[in-house]
Amino acid sequence: MSTKQFVLRGSLLLFLNGALLLPAQSGTCTSTKSNFPSHAHFETGFNTWENVTYDGFDWIRTTDSTPTGGTGPTGAFVGNYYAYVEASGHLNQEALLEGPCFDFTGYDSTYLGFRYHVAGVNFGFLAVEAIEEGATDWDLLWVFLGASSDRWRYKRIELTDYEGKKFKIRFRAKIFNDDRSDIGLDGIYVYGASGSGKMENSADLLSASAPRAYPIPAHEAVQIEWEQTRNTEAVLRLRDLQGRVVREVRPVTHAGQNRLSLPTATLPSGTYLLQTILEGRNSIQKLNVQHF
Repeated sequence: MSTKQFVLRGSLLLFLNGALLLPAQSGTCTSTKSNFPSHAHFETGFNTWENVTYDGFDWIRTTDSTPTGGTGPTGAFVGNYYAYVEASGHLNQEALLEGPCFDFTGYDSTYLGFRYHVAGVNFGFLAVEAIEEGATDWDLLWVFLGASSDRWRYKRIELTDYEGKKFKIRFRAKIFNDDRSDIGLDGIYVYGASGSGKMENSADLLSASAPRAYPIPAHEAVQIEWEQTRNTEAVLRLRDLQGRVVREVRPVTHAGQNRLSLPTATLPSGTYLLQTILEGRNSIQKLNVQHF
């Protein structure tokens, strides 16, 4: 019986059962993103993420189940579209999805968050790697090799080592020797805080369709109401003006009208930012807390 082995040495992830060894690629920046948060839900393409030309095959966008039975998601985690790698026809190959250069100059409290789906048999691995601008070696940040399950999982990776730098991130999916090993990806979120200015000037987050929050100012709690089209998980965060999260809840919500109470009694009086992620729509609105 063969046993799959792997060795982790700094940035090296080497599978000893015949994994494809990718050619070295330097950290060359052709496009740079410097406004955060940055999010990709694959609703209108791959956003700023792209398939590369030096791997074995490509990531695909879809709204449905993957073609092979017994593996892959049945739908997106947020919105309608998600990205996945199709195992059939690509055994013992790798697919890379690479982001732009992220410029963390002046940012802190940085991290990468995303949803991933691994269900099937002998699915291989999913890894996240990063490289600084001008470097030649990719750093391994995380790799998933555990037991599969038919659900979307959440992963958060701290990016403090890249604060003040330009760097790239890529997702690396490896298929082993079974067609039932599709891998899904959704809701990529790159966050960096730089005081109130960066947060408040993020035009792609400030939304006229933000949920209703009341009373204003809030005292013991703020009530948040919104409508949505399907059952899903919501993310509601309350941040101070330095971008730090002071409250966070992730309720499983339902199609139609929803309401949630977020406690504010123990927060100091002042101005906060209420961030909501609902069905892939990310919005921020100001919220005043006042204690008499």
